[in-house]
Amino acid sequence: MRGHSTKTALLHVVNTVYAAADAKITALVGFDISAAFDTIDHDVLASHLESQFGVVGAASSWLRSYLHGRQQFVRLGRHSSPMTQCDCCVPQGSVLGPLLLAS
Repeated sequence: MRGHSTKTALLHVVNTVYAAADAKITALVGFDISAAFDTIDHDVLASHLESQFGVVGAASSWLRSYLHGRQQFVRLGRHSSPMTQCDCCVPQGSVLGPLLLAS
């Protein structure tokens, strides 16, 4: 939620579970979506944005060029991995990343 921290969200969940603990059954289900950014196929995302949100023409071309041809590598100290093509990920830390993930 905008304007709320992870700490606030966690406190809300804990408070809700404690309040429900007096009920006969209390359950908490959690989802880890930390790898969600790494699993989005570029073509599927672009097609979804075109069909569901009407992103076509120049906007679609710009989005496809933003996603396609990205590369990444890992550096640890003096050592680096080779560059690898990213065919199915949304850039983390970008302004568009969360918006594209939510679409």
